Amino acid sequence: MEVLDFGCGSGLLTLFLAPFVKSVTALDSSRGMLDVLEKKIADQKITNVKPLYWDVVNTKSLIGKYHLLTASMALHHVDDVAGLINIFYDHLLPGGFLAIADLDLDNGLFHEDKSGVFHNGFDRERIKSYFKKFGFRDIAVSDAAIVNKPVAGVLKKFTVFLTAGKK
Repeated sequence: MEVLDFGCGSGLLTLFLAPFVKSVTALDSSRGMLDVLEKKIADQKITNVKPLYWDVVNTKSLIGKYHLLTASMALHHVDDVAGLINIFYDHLLPGGFLAIADLDLDNGLFHEDKSGVFHNGFDRERIKSYFKKFGFRDIAVSDAAIVNKPVAGVLKKFTVFLTAGKK
């Protein structure tokens, strides 16, 4: 499989997927995060991961076609989520999959620094409706993870959902 990990950050999901697929294009808009990932790739001698900088301001589309597109905890940093899901659909090969994991609605508590954050989590049904709108089928929504994080000195539980669909 050819995979695109959108908003890869320092590569947690990218490096998990790499041993199981032909290649992973690791896309992020943070040069600093990509620098961290590139060091991990070099240190671990990984040959099937390609880090790629994506300028979210000046680039409206992606390059390439993929069997799988993933985005983990990246969508809340994107202003036009519906538009991005449409772009994802266009860059999937027939029968390809989109898998998005992100925060449930959180009242803005997850991020102390709100710079670069456009959404305080998501309503799962809204994300599912975007998948339907752009033609995905076999859509599934499930609980993905719980993130325990201190907020104002109190440990708060944040839930993460996974929405997946097939082109």
